[in-house]
Amino acid sequence: MKRRATLILCALDLAAWALIAILLLASGSDPATRGLDTAALAAVTALLALTALPAFLLVRAGRFPDAALAFALAFPAVFLLLLALVVASLP
Repeated sequence: MKRRATLILCALDLAAWALIAILLLASGSDPATRGLDTAALAAVTALLALTALPAFLLVRAGRFPDAALAFALAFPAVFLLLLALVVASLP
């Protein structure tokens, strides 16, 4: 059961990353702030690589299902935490 849940969460993490990437790349923001969109995309991609990719590899190997599930849940949790920090820092 944990294996299936982890695979579903990995797929949802990847779908969320794709949606965020599309929104950042097609934002039509001012050219002066385009670098911020690129940096945000790089940060979200790194977060995906550090959480969902190890979860997927662990579940495919059939090892450490609890750790794989924790890694899969870490992507949305850390993303929401970072988003809350950015919103809280706005004037």
